[in-house]
Amino acid sequence: MYTMRLFVFASLVATARGLQYIGARGNATDRTLGNATDRTLGDGGVPQWRENKPAGNATNSDKKLMLAFWAVGSSQAAMDLVRKDVAKLRATWGDNAEVYLAHYDMKRDQWLSNKADREWYDKNVQYSAERKGFKFQIMQALFKDSVDEGKYEWIWALDEDVDFSETDISKMINLARQSKASITLPAFTQSGLREGKDKLAHSYQSPDPSCLYRYSEIVENIFPIFRPQALWPVLYECHNCIHEETAWGLCRVWCNFAAKKLHQQRGKTCAIIDKTPVVHTNLKTLTEKYPGKGGAEDTQFRWQAKRDSNDVKANHPNEFVSTEPADLKTECVRDPAGGKWGRWKNAFK
Repeated sequence: MYTMRLFVFASLVATARGLQYIGARGNATDRTLGNATDRTLGDGGVPQWRENKPAGNATNSDKKLMLAFWAVGSSQAAMDLVRKDVAKLRATWGDNAEVYLAHYDMKRDQWLSNKADREWYDKNVQYSAERKGFKFQIMQALFKDSVDEGKYEWIWALDEDVDFSETDISKMINLARQSKASITLPAFTQSGLREGKDKLAHSYQSPDPSCLYRYSEIVENIFPIFRPQALWPVLYECHNCIHEETAWGLCRVWCNFAAKKLHQQRGKTCAIIDKTPVVHTNLKTLTEKYPGKGGAEDTQFRWQAKRDSNDVKANHPNEFVSTEPADLKTECVRDPAGGKWGRWKNAFK
């Protein structure tokens, strides 16, 4: 009886704190983050605490503009860059943006190495987990049990080597809203490219100064921004779209797949936001893809990636976009303030 009373009392305390225990498995560790607690599995499982709000039922006062999700390692360059980006989020939106760090190298302790680092983490990171894998594999594994999709207007799926510290992210979101697209990508430049000589591998994602944004059949996996209504079907209903070792092929199917699920017009579900570009610093931190010191891509990784992409195509032939990036056409919504007149594509790239 005494044990039962203790259990009931503990349950009441948890409820009063606005937390719901989902159930522990594996070797779990608890960590307090401001007014929230997460219980994260040390063996790479899902967070075991989340805010006690059923999916889709967040009230207006609970709503947040943005959940920024990073899959992160522990290189100093990546940690410094993510902290700089988070500072931009906080300066722009304060606590109207929340941060989720998924530590794919299982080294969260490297982010907590001293008192200042721990204070930064506790102040700025609302969700965290340690789990091996790539970004979308990790999101697929974690989000169903740890993220209330009804709470956020946007979810930004970020690589650790994006720099948006100089970007007008408020304007970026306003343009994303204006486009009415469900999946958007800020146009980007890349560190190390020589101006006038080098181009992005997929140059259609370079900023076009004549456009506010462009509709596109493909936006890359690199740092897309999702309406949750589009992200959840991509993660949990697009079967055989996210494979164990890579997510190749996913970006070729998700625009049309989301259009079908959301009853949207094909060709208008995805957009590239031109007026607020970010920088891809190209750190090449993923050792599975770039195992050598020279930054060369692993041939075995590329073979598996192509195999995964072909499998996505085989499973979703009606949604898969086979057009090569060099031949991809985009539809420009022109900037009325100007730009380079005569470069308006309007579907004629």
